[in-house]
Amino acid sequence: MEIKLSKENDTKRLYQIIKLNKNTLSLVYYDQREKITETFKKSTLKDIPKKEFSICLDSHPKEYYATDPDYKYTKGNNYILSKIGKSAPLTKGNGYITIHFTINCAKEIGRFGVEQMDRLYKPATYNPDLIKHLINEIALLKDWPDFVKDSYHHDIHAFLMFKIKNGKIVDLCP
Repeated sequence: MEIKLSKENDTKRLYQIIKLNKNTLSLVYYDQREKITETFKKSTLKDIPKKEFSICLDSHPKEYYATDPDYKYTKGNNYILSKIGKSAPLTKGNGYITIHFTINCAKEIGRFGVEQMDRLYKPATYNPDLIKHLINEIALLKDWPDFVKDSYHHDIHAFLMFKIKNGKIVDLCP
C-alpha cells in the first residue's frame, strides 16, 4: 500500500498524524481551509508504545535550532541512522522523508507528522511500512538532552529528515 497525493491538487502538503496503531494510519491536512482526513490500513510492523502525550506549557513549542546550543540527540545522528536504518523496510525511489515531532519537558516524544518528497522537493510517496517504522523507532529514542532550566520554553519541536537513495535510508539530518 502506498500513500498517494491526488493529481489534480499536486501541491506540497504538510500532514499531521492523528492516529497510528497496528492497522491504521490516519493523516490530516488542510486544503483551502478545509480539513481533510485520509486513513490508510494494513501493516505488518509493531505498534509504537501506547502512552498519553501532552506538552508541558500551553504555548507553541520552541524550535530545536532556536536554543543555544541547538537541541540535538545526545548520541548523535550516526547512532540514530544505524539504529533505525538497519531494520528499515525498503521502499521505491529517491528523496526525503521528514518526521517531525515534539519533545516535552519530560523528554517524551509525541505529535508526530510526516512529509515526503522526491529529490526535487516535490511531493512523493513512500512505503507506509517504512513511515511507520521510522515513527516507531523515533518514539523509542530516550537520550535527549536536559532542557535549559531558565528557558521559558519547556517543549521542543524537532524533526529528522531521512535521505532515501535506491529505496534505502542512506543519510539523516539535521
